[in-house]
Amino acid sequence: MKINSEQLKEILCKANRITPNAKIKFKGKSWVSATEESDSHEFTYNEIDKIVISFGDNRDEQHIICVHVK
Repeated sequence: MKINSEQLKEILCKANRITPNAKIKFKGKSWVSATEESDSHEFTYNEIDKIVISFGDNRDEQHIICVHVK
């Protein structure tokens, strides 16, 4: 889904209400040719595919909010 910054803020605020101390991760897939000369690559992602909240199995394990982009 394509969203604007206000919608992204609202989505992350709702996730924050569920688990306020979670780490945030952004995750995307890219393919880079093995023949590329440069070690540095910059990618642009334009859409959010899904948002996943992973709760820790015990009290010591931190929760993670993972934003999958494409």
